[in-house]
Amino acid sequence: MSNIGNKTLITPQVAEQLEETSELAQELSKDPYNFAFTGITGKYNERKLKDALLKNKEVRR
Repeated sequence: MSNIGNKTLITPQVAEQLEETSELAQELSKDPYNFAFTGITGKYNERKLKDALLKNKEVRR
């Protein structure tokens, strides 16, 4: 990284390190969601999750 006047130049290597650090920070700061109450086990997609949440909402009425 070098400073020319008021502009900062970032080398491709530094840019790659910043990107990797940013991705790691995002992964570490993610809040895990616990959908155990829906009865879903294993992998699920958005539609399966939506259906399970709606079914759970109807049961609780």
